[in-house]
Amino acid sequence: MKRFIVVVASCFLMACALVVFAPSVGARASVSGTFSGVVVNGTHQNAPVANQKVTLQRSVNGTSEDIATTVTGQDGRFRFSNVTGNASDTFAVYTQFQGGMFPSDTANLGSDGATSLTLKVYDTTNDDANLRVAVATLLVRQPRPVNGLIGIGAVISIENTGKTAFIGTPTGDASKPMRLLRFATPPNASDLSLGLGFSGAQIITTDKGFGATATVPPGTTDFAYSIDIPYTGTTGDFSYKAVYPTARVVVLVPPDMFVNGGDFQAQGLIDSLGSRYQVFTVASAAAGKQV
Repeated sequence: MKRFIVVVASCFLMACALVVFAPSVGARASVSGTFSGVVVNGTHQNAPVANQKVTLQRSVNGTSEDIATTVTGQDGRFRFSNVTGNASDTFAVYTQFQGGMFPSDTANLGSDGATSLTLKVYDTTNDDANLRVAVATLLVRQPRPVNGLIGIGAVISIENTGKTAFIGTPTGDASKPMRLLRFATPPNASDLSLGLGFSGAQIITTDKGFGATATVPPGTTDFAYSIDIPYTGTTGDFSYKAVYPTARVVVLVPPDMFVNGGDFQAQGLIDSLGSRYQVFTVASAAAGKQV
């Protein structure tokens, strides 16, 4: 079994995030308007969902709060009137359906005062047979000599090829006591930090990784997290284990690190997010394979 090994050529006291979005600074003009839309069930040809509780959420500078709730009519439609906020605020609606959490896309209050949103739900299942990883992207950060750790940022794009949404649950049956959405981490990993995709999810950690009570609707959903791994002297050892069948694994490494790629193939250099990285890939990894 081969592992991914990085050798630190030079050390800098810095850490870079996998993705950083800074909120724009501008006028905080107060606006008001209406959000309306319809809840449909994608498992049943987008049939309207009646008597479904819908919550309106507002996000200001990255902090979200629920501000109103309503219930859909017999036609599946909902409406939030006299919504106030600032021009830069973002809004979304969400609902809980058959144990899953389903959000809409985000939107601002429209210039004409009316914004329409479609909220799609699906029948749910605890069976993960239709889950696969389209691409696992791993970013190796600069080492931190002060504590002997290297940060690894991960974005795992999980594809659900079925017609129902997978929901992770901490209960199951004798064969699978917990049916969580699972992620493997190296046994020497520490400082798990969660990002995109895990909002509101319960997390259960083990020495092999962690699981989440997250919802994966049909299509592709991104999940982001970061971990730290230790290095000794100038060498760090990192491996990736595929929990689900994985079509592609991509590792981005700063150019000042020497890499013994093991199973990974070097693909040259790229520029991304204002930085340059070495790129290493594995074309595919079966469930349970470690590279």
